[in-house]
Amino acid sequence: METFWYLGAIAVAAAATLTMERALWTAVNRQGEAQARAKRIARTAWWAVALLTAVIAGLSFELRPHLADTFLKPGWGCAFPTLAMAGLIGVRLWDHKETELLTFFSSTIYVCGMITSAVVGRVI
Repeated sequence: METFWYLGAIAVAAAATLTMERALWTAVNRQGEAQARAKRIARTAWWAVALLTAVIAGLSFELRPHLADTFLKPGWGCAFPTLAMAGLIGVRLWDHKETELLTFFSSTIYVCGMITSAVVGRVI
């Protein structure tokens, strides 16, 4: 049953992440009301992404108790979750300025960090 909740959280987090990413892409490529609406959507999606990232991390360590060792063993494994968190924080930090491209870049870093974290957590 725990796996069901885990997969469900990942699916919802993926949808929220894609919503945030596409809204930020729209904010980069549009002006005026479309850009403002895209930024509002991205801000709302960011909260869902942040919450679901914490939920997924908690469930991951519960389902695989030795996961922390997996990230620490190669010495560089913890770089990927750090990259994901830096990207997520960057989205929030640059959101209030006229730096749509940096905000979008931060969300891309978050996605890359999450994907590589999943790979490292599974493979190593």
